[in-house]
Amino acid sequence: MKNNLMLLLKIQILYLFGINKAIKTNDKKEKIKLWSLLVLFVLSAIMLFGVSFMYSYNMSIAFEMFGMMELLPVVMMVATCLTTMFTTIYKASGILFGFRDYDMLMALPVKTSDIIGSRIIMINIINIFFTLIIMIPAGIVYAIKVSPDFRFYVLYIITLFFIPLVPIIIATIVGYIISFVSSKFKHTNIVNLILSIALIIGIMAMSYYSNSVEYDLINIKSTVLAKFSNYYPLATLYQDVVINYNVISLFLFIVISTGFFILFVLIIAYKYKSINTSLASSNINSNYKMGELKKSSQLAALYKKEIKRYFSSSLYVLNSSFGVIFMTFITIGIMVYGIDKMGSLLEIPNLNVMINKFAPIALSVFIIMSCTSCCSISLEGKNLWIPRTLPINIVKIFLSKIAVNLTILVPPIIINSIILSVILHFNLIETLLMFIIPINYAFFISISGLVINLNLPNLQWVSEVTVIKQSASVLVAMVVGLLSVAIPIVLIFKLPEISANKIIMVTAFVIALINLILYKYLCTLGVKIFKQL
Repeated sequence: MKNNLMLLLKIQILYLFGINKAIKTNDKKEKIKLWSLLVLFVLSAIMLFGVSFMYSYNMSIAFEMFGMMELLPVVMMVATCLTTMFTTIYKASGILFGFRDYDMLMALPVKTSDIIGSRIIMINIINIFFTLIIMIPAGIVYAIKVSPDFRFYVLYIITLFFIPLVPIIIATIVGYIISFVSSKFKHTNIVNLILSIALIIGIMAMSYYSNSVEYDLINIKSTVLAKFSNYYPLATLYQDVVINYNVISLFLFIVISTGFFILFVLIIAYKYKSINTSLASSNINSNYKMGELKKSSQLAALYKKEIKRYFSSSLYVLNSSFGVIFMTFITIGIMVYGIDKMGSLLEIPNLNVMINKFAPIALSVFIIMSCTSCCSISLEGKNLWIPRTLPINIVKIFLSKIAVNLTILVPPIIINSIILSVILHFNLIETLLMFIIPINYAFFISISGLVINLNLPNLQWVSEVTVIKQSASVLVAMVVGLLSVAIPIVLIFKLPEISANKIIMVTAFVIALINLILYKYLCTLGVKIFKQL
């Protein structure tokens, strides 16, 4: 039993980022690619670690002013739980339920519990990574500020591995409910998308409501802890463990987390086949009618095909549009409540300074988070031979994939830029930059994402989750996008003697030049690479 479980888990880990292919191949280029990805992954982890540290440190300054430093570990623990929920809700449908090789795995002479166990452990491994990225920097900041007893370090490290367990259960159940309800409608993906977006908006609204509560300054500490306890009772136990060093609370925290997790796995194992059957079934109500046959240009036909493929996957839509949704949410919040209040609600320090000083770049941060092209070739999978053998110019295939990304980015950019320009009373130059910079970045992330996916394709996937959220091309695109906006932001702060608008203008020129170079690459080397895939 254990051998089968570990073997299945090993296969999943080796499959992640195409590690197995790179290890087994004799191609030196593939091995170089593996090591490059490993270095990139480490650099990405370090970058995320640094961002998390700065966030915890900034938060600790406010807590220190009110004498509430013991709230820092608890707040970051709750933040970790929310992150785990967000990252698991949409993974569960592809990793635990409804994966493409379900029939093949179920036909193997292994227990269903081994299959489930390996996949749940895989989900837990991924979430432990995010837990460490958030909680270790918070622990370091707390240690610097408070200099706690050595017991803190021991208990803090022990709890790290149990924090994600209950959020994984909640997220999996919510993900299953969304998938189950959606499968009973004719337009499954549309319903799934609507429910998922409604869930995101609901969580944002709940976050706003919880942050808008008026606290009694005298009893603010107990009030905050009470609020966390209402939303997540384990937060109180956690606080008692890491702050008061209560061993009994540690025992309860571990038993409750592990107990619910084991119970959840047993229930899933018992109902696994019926759960997957219920998700695989769909409401069929076909009423086919012969209509007028329409024709369009090659590029238009390819674009229609790509846009249909995009909206056929709710996971694809949500993963690539979250930045746009969040950008619009902040814009509406600024319009209704003002910059200062919105910054405090979102716990983003100096949001007013960020918006006023480099609004176009701030807007572009959300744009580079929304990339459809970085996995659009991988999603072709085993059907890639179809577009590759069509009697059309391959560049048109590239343009159709880029056009989908621009479709979800450009309209929100225009709307949000108009609103922010009016609210913040920008002059003509600042208003023009509000359009030019984000649109420039929209082209950049669309073209660069496609270039990256051409060089780092994954065509042997068994679950869309693998290429949409966990593939090497997505990771590289994220890092490249973050670096492209981080450089001008750093220059604005490091070179105060130079006008921010001048740096932003130079950035616009550089990004436009890079876009031209990347497009030229697609038209030449990109075409050759595509033919060889």
